[in-house]
Amino acid sequence: MSTARPGTFRRLLTVVGLLSTVIAGRATTAEGQPATLRTPDDMMAEVGALAPEFGGVYIDAESRTHLFLTDPSAAAAQRAMTALAQVFGDASHGGFDVGGAVTIHRGQHAFAQLKRWHDAMTPVLAVSKVVLTDIDERANRLLVGVADRTAETAVRNELVRVGIPAAAVQVAVVPEVRAESLQDNHTPKVGGLQITSGSGVICTLGFNARRAGVAGFVTASHCTDTAGSVEGTIFWQPTPPTSCPMICLPVAQETVDPPFLDSNSNWLCPNGKVCRYSDAAFAKYVFDSPILFTAGRIANPVQQDSTDWDGDSMFTIPYVLKLHKISPLIKVGRTTGKTFSTLMVTCANVNVKNTNKTMLCQYKGPTPSAPGDSGAPVFYFGPSTPLGGLLWGSGGWFSAISLIQNELGALSVCATGYAC
Repeated sequence: MSTARPGTFRRLLTVVGLLSTVIAGRATTAEGQPATLRTPDDMMAEVGALAPEFGGVYIDAESRTHLFLTDPSAAAAQRAMTALAQVFGDASHGGFDVGGAVTIHRGQHAFAQLKRWHDAMTPVLAVSKVVLTDIDERANRLLVGVADRTAETAVRNELVRVGIPAAAVQVAVVPEVRAESLQDNHTPKVGGLQITSGSGVICTLGFNARRAGVAGFVTASHCTDTAGSVEGTIFWQPTPPTSCPMICLPVAQETVDPPFLDSNSNWLCPNGKVCRYSDAAFAKYVFDSPILFTAGRIANPVQQDSTDWDGDSMFTIPYVLKLHKISPLIKVGRTTGKTFSTLMVTCANVNVKNTNKTMLCQYKGPTPSAPGDSGAPVFYFGPSTPLGGLLWGSGGWFSAISLIQNELGALSVCATGYAC
């Protein structure tokens, strides 16, 4: 292990310390389904194609950057840094200056090889009690998360069958991920508020958006009557009224909720499972009026770990987090309120407990969450608060905004005066 001089890599680390959720071209079909998808792992593999020694990069909780190289020479390090800058582009949005040394570790595996192995691990997700598969950038290895150790033998056997060396994979017990089962009326509507479906499911309004000119909001797909299907779920805020002076009208109605795809439609989806890249649905506001909803605003509770809110304090969304890095995050959910965390897992494929669903390329911060927080907005905590994604799973699992837009279509989510 060696430490490079801060000045050597600082400029490039403005972009290196970012794990991107940019989808190149963000193409969609007429139905809003992904066309060409370019995940952060794909982009890291592109770095590996330009710099074969590249084994991965991450930033720790103290904002220190760590770079894995199979050849930890100065020439290889420079090659990897140049490739990272070339693939990830400039960091004008979400970029930062590490302001410190880069720690270089000797890696056992090139990232390009880890990516090939991880793609080949898809059948492992079909093994009973497997929770997730991931490329663990902190260990320069693959990770299989299991609900308990009884699954390990079956996992190891499957890894042998698909030709992945045991030494390259860590099997660890991790909490199972469930879709959350999901408090005052507030107008205008903003992100972080409680919503309730017509069937009584309590969730969180994620963020307001315009899609193809239509005003609405995004929340978790599993908050609708049927996840991955448009059945016109209606939403109230915070709950359905018990009486009305005239006619009771809901706040919004679901209009976009792409279907889950099986292995016939997405080869990364394991046999017997159905998959999506985001747990997100779009609901159209019944009335399109700035009096009724405010674009690009998220409720800002009075303190951490609180749902108390003065009704006026808000976070502003100036842009979406196109370059997603390991960084401080906030989520605002109707049950656990405003909580802070650090992004810990990037682009993992995750099985959802008690379902046949696998969520592809998901993210995790160790933020507290509880039933009702599903759909909560997740965003960067810093001088500005760009939108990062949408909480859907226990333990802080969320879908990245770029993958949400890839499935739902282009969304305008910024506050007035900003362009995104």
